[in-house]
Amino acid sequence: MLSTDAQTLGGYPLIGCVISADLRFLAQLNPGSSVSFEASGLIEARALAKRQRAQFNALLYAIGDQR
Repeated sequence: MLSTDAQTLGGYPLIGCVISADLRFLAQLNPGSSVSFEASGLIEARALAKRQRAQFNALLYAIGDQR
């Protein structure tokens, strides 16, 4: 017998997820905005995240250089 702190039986269907490189765009949407999804592979998602981190690090470096 499962208690109240146990997993639900059957689970919930996962219809998709947002890659980390696109989370900032999703966070900036206004309520009621429409969203569309497209397929992305793991290699592409990792490459986009890596490029985004590099751009962010370059920005941090540029800001730090201004002192």
